[in-house]
Amino acid sequence: MFAQTNYSLEIIINKQAKPAKPIQFTNSFTDSVSREQEIDRITQQYLFNGYFELQRDSINYKNKNAKLFLSLNTPYKWASIKTHYTNPALASDHSLDSRFFANSKFSFTQLQQFKETIIRHFENSGYPFASVKLDSIDTKNSKLSAVLIIQEGPFVVFDTIILHGFTDINLHYIQQYTGIKIGDPYQEELIQKLPSVLNRLEFASPGQGSEVIFINQQASLTLFLKPKKTNQLDGIIGFQPNANNSKKMLITGNLRLDLKNVFKRGEKLKMNWESPAKQTQLLTTLIQFPYLLKSPFGASYQFNLEKRDSLYLNIENRPSILFSLHGEDYIAAYAYFYVSNTLGSLPTLSAANNILDFNTKSYGIEANINRLDYPFNPRKGFLINLKSDLGTKNIIKRAELQADFYDQINLSSRRFAFHSKILWYQPIAKRHIIHFANLSAYINSELIVYNELFKIGGNQSLRGFDEQSIPSSMFSISTLEYHYMLDLNSYFGVFYDIARANELSTKHLNTYQAGGLSLSFSTQAGIFKMAYAIGKKDSANIQFKNSKIHFGYTALF
Repeated sequence: MFAQTNYSLEIIINKQAKPAKPIQFTNSFTDSVSREQEIDRITQQYLFNGYFELQRDSINYKNKNAKLFLSLNTPYKWASIKTHYTNPALASDHSLDSRFFANSKFSFTQLQQFKETIIRHFENSGYPFASVKLDSIDTKNSKLSAVLIIQEGPFVVFDTIILHGFTDINLHYIQQYTGIKIGDPYQEELIQKLPSVLNRLEFASPGQGSEVIFINQQASLTLFLKPKKTNQLDGIIGFQPNANNSKKMLITGNLRLDLKNVFKRGEKLKMNWESPAKQTQLLTTLIQFPYLLKSPFGASYQFNLEKRDSLYLNIENRPSILFSLHGEDYIAAYAYFYVSNTLGSLPTLSAANNILDFNTKSYGIEANINRLDYPFNPRKGFLINLKSDLGTKNIIKRAELQADFYDQINLSSRRFAFHSKILWYQPIAKRHIIHFANLSAYINSELIVYNELFKIGGNQSLRGFDEQSIPSSMFSISTLEYHYMLDLNSYFGVFYDIARANELSTKHLNTYQAGGLSLSFSTQAGIFKMAYAIGKKDSANIQFKNSKIHFGYTALF
């Protein structure tokens, strides 16, 4: 208690030169040393703001109180500042910025920022050894003029890239992925971004960092990489009540194969099979090859198949052309071909049985931004994926239906679709992570049929509900989850999911909510995941007998 006795400070400024905005300062301290440091800081701050004729008139100490008397006098302004390049051919637009200093208030911080802007410009234009210094300083009538001498130094290009530790990757892929290309001018900002960019590689991780050696106007970059177990074999088993027999449980399943960099060119090969309900099969495959012919362009092809009981069979094809921006970021243009064939006989069209044969041809764009720090169990960063397509939907007539069946149906119409996925992770303490996610989608067409609707619910979208049990033409699912990290791939979590979605294609939106516990733990055999969730719709009461349990397994190799 005695140690907390305050030392005080009072500052009195000469009224004849009192600044329009005095510098804020601390006036209470636990010891005299801290008070003296604050006095030095205040004095230095006034000097940085142009009060070069500042005087400490006196400082009076009485007991633990101190009074500081200052005379600031007239603050200096810039008369002018000129830029002088040792190589006039390299004069940049920064020379124009120097005009902002004419008759402006002096600020040391502003001057430093101006110098750093020039240095950064040259460092990212092939001149890593550029320097800036103030020269020919002159003062007159409280105005300051000077010349900023800019020396660019030697011009440097990237000459070689050497991989250490992990070499199972094509060198051209590394150049495109990092943006550091042999023969290009040196760019310091690319070197500074290397740790975070390399950490997002799915099949390798940075080792002891990177090393740059400059020899004869050439920069040699050495990357120390470690192989990362990234190929995945996933399996999920779900248990949920059987709607046809309350005494039995329905077992659902999922199998996923995810291979990366098999051919040492950063390619991705994915296959996902699901059986979310009885007599229902879902299959998704993806093949993606980035940086074709040593260019930023790549190609991908996605194939989806959905067989829903004995109702319909959907086949989707989506070829894409990718343009990689940096790291995992890209934009893509794609074509979308969607064919749906009904199974069995459908004598009538009604709200309860809205199933028709159709095909769709659409064209769209996709954008992906990935800033996650670790692909399997992120701790920090975000991911944004947006895609949208527009095309034509054609209803296909079935010969066995009555001739007037299609009289009230427009057989050809426009179809618009939009999808978005947002992930965000933020650490709040060493082992504590807050995770937010949103998954949204929307279809718009003159006639939306049941067999083209999104099917949400279950472990992959909305926990606490049966797998793909909610058919909808528009939905938005948000997740707020807390993770307590146990190790790199293990955590204990508590989550809350909330969704707004319409049923079938009606305009009325229902609210779905779910909460529960999640667990992921890593072993030598792989990563095991488990989730327990309870959900409810709108104002319905929570029914514990309808809770869902999901078990998952991921083998990394």
